[in-house]
Amino acid sequence: MDITRRTMIAAAALPMLAKALPAAASAPPPAAPATAADVTAAWATMLAGPPGETFAWWQQGILYAHVDRLREFPVAGFHAVLICRATADSRTLTLDARSIGCFSDLDSGVPTTQWRNSFTGAAQQLPRAFSEGPGRTVLNRADATLTRTAPDSRTNRIIASLETSGTRRMLTQIEATLQGFPGLDGKLPALDSPAITERQTRLQIIAPTADMTDLRGYFSHVYDALPPWLGFGDTLGSGLIKGQMRRARADEAVNAPVWAHLRINVPDAFAGGRLVL
Repeated sequence: MDITRRTMIAAAALPMLAKALPAAASAPPPAAPATAADVTAAWATMLAGPPGETFAWWQQGILYAHVDRLREFPVAGFHAVLICRATADSRTLTLDARSIGCFSDLDSGVPTTQWRNSFTGAAQQLPRAFSEGPGRTVLNRADATLTRTAPDSRTNRIIASLETSGTRRMLTQIEATLQGFPGLDGKLPALDSPAITERQTRLQIIAPTADMTDLRGYFSHVYDALPPWLGFGDTLGSGLIKGQMRRARADEAVNAPVWAHLRINVPDAFAGGRLVL
């Protein structure tokens, strides 16, 4: 190495720099791997809740499209309400759930039935509302394995895992299913329809280990194809929905405009001012 004025100054500064830096804090020991019992307990408290209680997971985010030769871009706001009720016995935990939802205008946030495709200049129709299920997810207490069944959907893989870091823990559920986007009528296409594609879903719920009263998290759905109602025809592409989720009571309108819209367009999901399964 050539001795220059710069290297001499740097060498002289090293001892002073080392003395000025605080001692590195020792890293906390890694948490022990979660057992099947740990995952089962977390799934019961963080995702499923008390048996017999009807509640909802509100999922709110954005629908993006990734079209061949175009970069990824946002299409509309996405709102889904997963209406849930758990049951339990000595061998299993079961979560019955139905998802209802709608799309919203990116500018106003108001539920909408139309999206303007800037690339074609056409106004495209969006589903006024959609409904999926009800489906059933069953967790085996012995080994924390999961199975899921739902109309017009086939689950090929579903797993849950648990991570603990300090005073917080994160429950992750990953699903791979065959299903399509809802049609303009709000219903899922049949499994033998050409509109069927693969959807990968990830749910992550994060909570303090000492407080299970405010449960929040994140979700994503990745579709390997685009719905025809976006207006791109046979052009290759994929759809992505991602956003945040939070747990709420069956009578709690987390998003009042969406609640009002869904009460009109999916009336069988409401009774007496409450969500019903």
